[in-house]
Amino acid sequence: THLAQSRSEIVQVKKLYGVTPIEHLHNLGVLGENLLAAHCIYATDQDLKLIRDTGTRILHCPRSLLLGGSTVPLARWLQDGIHVGLGTDDVFHTMWETMRTALYSAQIRATGGDSAKIPAFYELLELATARGAKVLGMEHEIGSIEPGKKADLQLVSLRDPHLTPTVDLTSSLVLYGSTASVHSVMVDGRLV
Repeated sequence: THLAQSRSEIVQVKKLYGVTPIEHLHNLGVLGENLLAAHCIYATDQDLKLIRDTGTRILHCPRSLLLGGSTVPLARWLQDGIHVGLGTDDVFHTMWETMRTALYSAQIRATGGDSAKIPAFYELLELATARGAKVLGMEHEIGSIEPGKKADLQLVSLRDPHLTPTVDLTSSLVLYGSTASVHSVMVDGRLV
């Protein structure tokens, strides 16, 4: 569900129930590991404590936020132990663009006074893969390359001019990877 996404939502729920939308869902017993909360732009510190303590998962959709002129404290969420994965919020955004946008928005927060450490390149790849799978409750099936898991892979050509030469493969993938870099796709172990 989209949660704490707009000021009008905050005002309306406060008017009807006297609490924030996140507190309202907590009071209803909805918060927890099975809730995927998109955005949480207007989550208060108390809201974020409820999210963390209940194991609620946040889907961070940085592109739609930045297009709307806002961002969230992703680095602080990660530092505070909140379960976060990257989301696209529509079918037109790729995870390649989403990783970069998450990095850029974290940088904007940092230069705006947020003291939390900006996520590392490897952490951004994890948010798009393994942590994303965990947020969906599918970490035993997808998200990493391990025996028994579905082999859902994008095979990237490292010979493309924008990815070579490289000093650090992880930073190159996050900063310059794109759908054009994808040579082949494997779904559940089958090339498609």
